Amino acid sequence: MNKLTKKQEEIYEYIKDHVQKRNYPPSVRDICAKVGLKSTSSVFTYLNDLEKLGLIRKDPAHPRAIEILNREGLSLEHKAVRAEESQEEAQKEQKEDGFTDAHTDTERTEDTIQEELTSLPIVGTVAAGTPIFAEENITGSIPFPVHLLPNQESFILKVKGDSMINIGIFHGDYLIVAKQNTCNQGEVVVALVDDSATVKRFYKEEGHIRLQPENDSMDPIIVPDCTILGKAVGLIRLGL
Repeated sequence: MNKLTKKQEEIYEYIKDHVQKRNYPPSVRDICAKVGLKSTSSVFTYLNDLEKLGLIRKDPAHPRAIEILNREGLSLEHKAVRAEESQEEAQKEQKEDGFTDAHTDTERTEDTIQEELTSLPIVGTVAAGTPIFAEENITGSIPFPVHLLPNQESFILKVKGDSMINIGIFHGDYLIVAKQNTCNQGEVVVALVDDSATVKRFYKEEGHIRLQPENDSMDPIIVPDCTILGKAVGLIRLGL
């Protein structure tokens, strides 16, 4: 096995220690703070490297679920699972970011089967990076529990790009959007700028609107004004 870099070793040992003590993995922000990284996207890169090296195994359906492997690629005694405590912690982090992950709320097998479902329309494709031409064409639908929706006019937009990766919105994700034309400072919104839709954090500042990406390598979009199509309230990741 290739020798780990100092930072890879530090992150691996921290995750292993955290899991053995608490039986669930640390959050990306916890790792950032512990090892002195400024960007959560850097943590994702290190985690991907550790997985390629056979030291961890990630569950793509649950960003906080990491199984720790030993240097021979075998599972250790303790596994990082989304225990109730870690679920609550993850939900708290997501709420602080202005929206919740649909996976967190819908992982209830028997209850979910009995729930009333509605078909959320998939409306075009949203660029979470370089804006693309916004075509409000219905390209399909996804069933979703009615009681989890903030209003009856919710819809889904497919994310394209990586400008929101710091808060766990990735290329190909389906963003659940509550249709509304207003929002509060710092909320994650779908905004229409020059006939193009984009997912960003909204900030109204003196003389302009700042649409802020959640990717340290990208610059904000500064515009005199924009149209708010809705607020991001959830996330669906298919094919897992």
